[in-house]
Amino acid sequence: MSLAKLVSWVFLISKHFFEVMENISYHVAAGKIDKELLHRIMVAVMDGTYDSDEELKLAIIKAIQ
Repeated sequence: MSLAKLVSWVFLISKHFFEVMENISYHVAAGKIDKELLHRIMVAVMDGTYDSDEELKLAIIKAIQ
């Protein structure tokens, strides 16, 4: 993998990570999302399964209601 491709990949991953975490941070600050769920969210974003993990999305919805 060339350096340019690697930099592009890192930029895309970090951009998506910050977009997701910006939306989640409010609920973390409000105490609705605990450390375990936050860890699951962060891992899912980094391994690319966040958008397709329905179980995780249900856990987030349950936590913020």
